[in-house]
Amino acid sequence: MKFVVSTENILKTVADVLVVGYPEGKFPQDGVLAKIDGKLNGELKRVLKKEGFKGGKTESKLFYAAGRLKVTYVLVLGLGDAKKLDLETLRTCGATAQGVAARIKAKKIVLAVFASAKGITSEEEALALTEGFCLNQYQFTRYLKKTKNERKEVLISCAQKDQKKAGQAIRHAQILSEGVALARDLVNTPAVDMTPMDLARAAKKLKGVRVSVRQLGWIKQKKMGAFLSVAAGSTKNAPCFIEMTYQPRGRIKKRIAIVGKGVTFDSGGYSLKLGKGMENMKSDMAGAAAVIGLMTILPMLKPAVAVSCYIA
Repeated sequence: MKFVVSTENILKTVADVLVVGYPEGKFPQDGVLAKIDGKLNGELKRVLKKEGFKGGKTESKLFYAAGRLKVTYVLVLGLGDAKKLDLETLRTCGATAQGVAARIKAKKIVLAVFASAKGITSEEEALALTEGFCLNQYQFTRYLKKTKNERKEVLISCAQKDQKKAGQAIRHAQILSEGVALARDLVNTPAVDMTPMDLARAAKKLKGVRVSVRQLGWIKQKKMGAFLSVAAGSTKNAPCFIEMTYQPRGRIKKRIAIVGKGVTFDSGGYSLKLGKGMENMKSDMAGAAAVIGLMTILPMLKPAVAVSCYIA
């Protein structure tokens, strides 16, 4: 998936789908939506009115342009109250756009200007839309046959003066999404393939981070009784204590320590969980997965913060 900042006139952009926001209330008299409606001879406004579209947060309408625009479809997304528009709403818009684009098999998607509320910059808008789009396209494919990825392009529209910052925000969002995707992959992997050593191997693959994996002997030497007691629940897989350190170059502004719970399967201890409760116990190591996801993106984001993470 390729993300590009576009300063081109969206009415002249050739694409499969153009995504625009609709603030709650009456149909806008100016702006992107009004210009699109003008090209469609007022038909978009008439259709939305007929269907009772008010621009609420959960509303969406896919409109077929029938050759009257450079795009095949126009996707209108409700933004809710313009005065209360926030980044989470924009993130949701990005996710909805991805879902619809996937359903209609769109290969080129244009996300037009959304932000109309004070306090939301084009940079923040680009970040939120990209995050929502990337996170929504996640799929757990570890056990599926690999398929050839179709080349897709997402254009995020912004003003010429905001192009550089919006581009940086898009890259930032992509990096964050990579970390989240890794964490999701680790959590979704069944416990039979995600033992403590498998978790340690995932940590060792990280680049730009120092990783130490402590074995059973070291854990006993440090007298980590509670940790050993929990680990005794498995007679097959020995525990690991994982340490990860990110050290920035130059001056360090802050030092942070993070702990992630890494119990790769929790059967419930003395009171065994019922079958239904067991299904999700592979996710008991989600804290550890989140920490590994974080550590994979730090070398790319390069914050001036020293981060030490511990997984047990």
